[in-house]
Formats: sequence, C-alpha cells, structure tokens
Amino acid sequence: MKLHANGRVHLVDGDAKGIIPGVTVYTGGKHTFESQYVGVKTRVGTMVIASDNMYPLREPREARPDRGDS
Repeated sequence: MKLHANGRVHLVDGDAKGIIPGVTVYTGGKHTFESQYVGVKTRVGTMVIASDNMYPLREPREARPDRGDS
C-alpha cells in the first residue's frame, strides 16, 4: 500500500486501540467479520462511527466488487 509506505496512512492492528485522545478503534465481529468501528468521545457522550467502509488490510485484496465476491 503506497500511502502506508509513504507514512500517510497508519494501520491499526487490534481491538480497543486509542489512536488519538478521545478516539478509539474497535474490531467488530458480528455484522462484517473484523471490520472496524470508531468511538469518539464528545461533550454529550461517546459517539460510534460504524461503517462497512473500514476494513482490515486483507479485505480489499480478497473481496473485490468487480469480481462479484464482496
């Protein structure tokens, strides 16, 4: 991954990892295996950003929409 090699993207390995103060990433295991979601502390509590758009590094290589195996 060129962006990672250039230091522009930092991969997060593991569960419940704080990446900056107030932002923690978690590994999901129910809806999409090993997808990540993000917890963000706000003034009103912790908000969760959950999306199928954050995959582990191997996912984009193995499941490509153009092959019909996403």
